Amino acid sequence: MKPISVRVMSGRGALIESLGSALAREPSIFLTGGRLAQTEDLRVWLGQESADLVMLDTELIVRLGVDSLGVVRDTLPQARLILLWDDAYPLAVEEIVRWGVCGYVPLGASPQHCARAIHEVSQGSLWLPHWIMSHAFRKLSVVLGSDNRAGDSKPPERTAWPSLTAREELIAKLAAHGKTNKEIGRELSLAPDTIKKHLQAVFDKVGVRRRSQLVYCLDLIPETRRE
Repeated sequence: MKPISVRVMSGRGALIESLGSALAREPSIFLTGGRLAQTEDLRVWLGQESADLVMLDTELIVRLGVDSLGVVRDTLPQARLILLWDDAYPLAVEEIVRWGVCGYVPLGASPQHCARAIHEVSQGSLWLPHWIMSHAFRKLSVVLGSDNRAGDSKPPERTAWPSLTAREELIAKLAAHGKTNKEIGRELSLAPDTIKKHLQAVFDKVGVRRRSQLVYCLDLIPETRRE
């Protein structure tokens, strides 16, 4: 079987070396990396040879501008895209959806996690967390709904996260709307540490890493229920 050709793009040499070392024992993956400083470097380096998959450091994208994703698309239109996600350099979900990013690997992920993401994405699957997927599906439902005739259209049913408790749903909504743990605690007569524990449980279940990402999941949380 032909190895999956993966090109890693970052401005950080240490990150490229670390990823290369982590995947060195994967015979099914052939990885090359390029340390890039500007958009023209990106265009030239990508044009040297084809690739099945491109992994982009979000730090590089933020530094060069999100249009650098367009450069990748123009130069290697058939390659599938995975983001090497650095929480210090987040991207707007709209940009991720717009450029057809297929995967998301957080910095510090295990070699097994990286290898599985590469294999899944190369085979046509998506490797994205819930908070991105929910936003993408919400945008798609709006587009599809606009094609319905007014008489036939119905508001989409709200879909709950079945594993969230009523308390977790309420706390998730309050946190997504910008309230601090202390403010939520006062409103619900709970200690801030208790709110923190509930939020961590929500993060683990929903698949987000920061409270700001909960905004993209609100349509998947039903109207607040009374316990």
